[in-house]
Amino acid sequence: MRKNRMNYVFTVLLIMFIGGCSESIATPEEVFSAFALAWEQGDYEAMYESLSNSSKALISSEEFIELYTTTYTEINASEVSISLTSPERDEDEEIEGNETSLQFEKDLIVFTGEIKLDSHVSMMLDEEASAWKVDWSPDLIFPLMEMGDRVKLRILYPSERGEILDRNGEALAINGSIYEIGVVPSRIENEEEEISQLSERIGVSEEFIIDRLNQGWVGPDTYVPIKKISEDQKPFVEELHSTIPFATYKKIGARVYPAGKASAHLIGYLGMVSKKELEEDTERAYHANSTTGKAGLEQIYENRLRGQSGGEIYLEANDGTEKHVIQKKEPINGESIQLTIDRTLQQAVFDKFNQEGDTGTGVAVHPLTGEVLTLVNSPAYDPNEFILGISQNKYSELENDPKKPLINRFAQAFVPGSTIKPITAAIVLKNGLDPDEKIASTDAGWRKDGSWGNHTVRRVPNPLQQLNLTEAMMYSDNIYFAKVAVELGIDDFEQGLTKLGFEKRMPFVYGFSESQIAAKKLDSDILLADTAYGQGELLVNPLHLAMLYTTFLNDGSTPKPLLLMTEEKEWWLEETISKEHSDIVLQSLIEVIENPSGTASNVRLDEVKLAGKTGTAEHKLSREDEEGIETGWFVAMDIDNRDLLMLMMVEEGGSSYAALKVKELFQEYYTD
Repeated sequence: MRKNRMNYVFTVLLIMFIGGCSESIATPEEVFSAFALAWEQGDYEAMYESLSNSSKALISSEEFIELYTTTYTEINASEVSISLTSPERDEDEEIEGNETSLQFEKDLIVFTGEIKLDSHVSMMLDEEASAWKVDWSPDLIFPLMEMGDRVKLRILYPSERGEILDRNGEALAINGSIYEIGVVPSRIENEEEEISQLSERIGVSEEFIIDRLNQGWVGPDTYVPIKKISEDQKPFVEELHSTIPFATYKKIGARVYPAGKASAHLIGYLGMVSKKELEEDTERAYHANSTTGKAGLEQIYENRLRGQSGGEIYLEANDGTEKHVIQKKEPINGESIQLTIDRTLQQAVFDKFNQEGDTGTGVAVHPLTGEVLTLVNSPAYDPNEFILGISQNKYSELENDPKKPLINRFAQAFVPGSTIKPITAAIVLKNGLDPDEKIASTDAGWRKDGSWGNHTVRRVPNPLQQLNLTEAMMYSDNIYFAKVAVELGIDDFEQGLTKLGFEKRMPFVYGFSESQIAAKKLDSDILLADTAYGQGELLVNPLHLAMLYTTFLNDGSTPKPLLLMTEEKEWWLEETISKEHSDIVLQSLIEVIENPSGTASNVRLDEVKLAGKTGTAEHKLSREDEEGIETGWFVAMDIDNRDLLMLMMVEEGGSSYAALKVKELFQEYYTD
């Protein structure tokens, strides 16, 4: 409660006027009202001016100001409201004697909530000053408060953090148990030998163990924690204790991530609260030993998962004893969150990457509802290691790993390759393209005119010299899509991408990179042509791309991507293309798989009919660069049940490789 200087000056002048007028003495009510106004505004100096001489003898101005300031700071008082409740006195009613009592109501908004108090105050007539004064005592702050007492706040922290569950109630982040290995100094018989043995067995340096034992708080029979280890290591800790008697253990509560690496980047992990976080903690949510979300959903939903602190406001006597509880607010445990994620499918997608040590990301969604079923990153770290206490060496390994396991790929944007062609098709159809029109294409390549210099659009060889839309999609012909985009023009093509969510934040709780049309501007036909078939400077977020494919199953509208089971289903992009055009694109995607000449014909399944698109993004410094790498994409969706759409992007892997992985996942999904 900061003091407003102008309000203070005004209040002091008001009090001096009311209390100092000799011809017409201000009433006790008027004096107290000015006192109350100063109180509400935090003008404690002005309040002090209204005190009786006997009250001032009890407490100095400095002590008075310090008492009110520390009290209201301690309990986080954000608002103080005071109003007289005494019956109004008649104008001609005289006050008998030099003392009268007034009733008032005090309403405070503090850390524990609202406090309403009915109080009374004695007003004393100072005959020498011919003015009524406030006969102050500490119980005006809180009832039962005496001189020397202090108002204190005890923070009550939630006992449980909310858990994170998948759509079927399977655990992704829970309040489980781990083992803590510790030592008791008095049990050491041969210090050098036993510490060396323990160091080797648990992977902790001898210096670390010795430093822990030499801390000031450690006594002969003190249990000294050394290392945490997962609960499934019970046989190890029991055997360790039996062979090294001074090493003992106990089970303690801890955050546990049952899915481990498979959901690491999605769920995140907890870590110790930092000094900066403590300093900025105005809600008193943390103490020095608190943990807080450091990554993923643990960080994003920190406020919900951690719960709300409660508190107890009480009076403490001068000797430190607790006298009286003024108000208590119970803490609220954290809220558990149920995701739309399917943990089984999440694990299956991660395992596909992990089989060959592939790098990339996998996304699966329910195409009709927008529910996100998987968000997978590979390679990954084990979030449980952060809970157990990851070593600096291990963290450095993760940081320096060339495959970058700490990077969250599903939150990034990438060159999409030919997976963008259905989006290009939707835009040009909306702007008048005849899907049956045959457009010339050749293995020799194409350039618009001489102004393109040596730049040529090339295609994957195919037997056709004239292609319609379905054939161009089936063969993934770059020239066809480059031509129709150039014919459409930069402005209309760029506007089409913008309406489909490019250069905009996707309405999703995760902070994903925006899909980008061009680094600066789509400013040439060459860049337009390359963009149309998925190269150029185009970057697409994998979830955004997956959601755009759902448009072809939803008659031209795109559902909002959902991550929480409690979220309402709604459209994100409504009627961006017509049902007629979405059906045309969908049919062309079916041909990609169902037609024996389609680029993904090897993905065809007997169990379910699929539609999809391959894509290969090239990362080369020039067309002659043979060292550049390729990123393989594949997107596929179930046409029969319409309950699963999957996307996989594999770095340094071709689209055929990614497509076969997705095929296996569909087979497993429908077999199970």
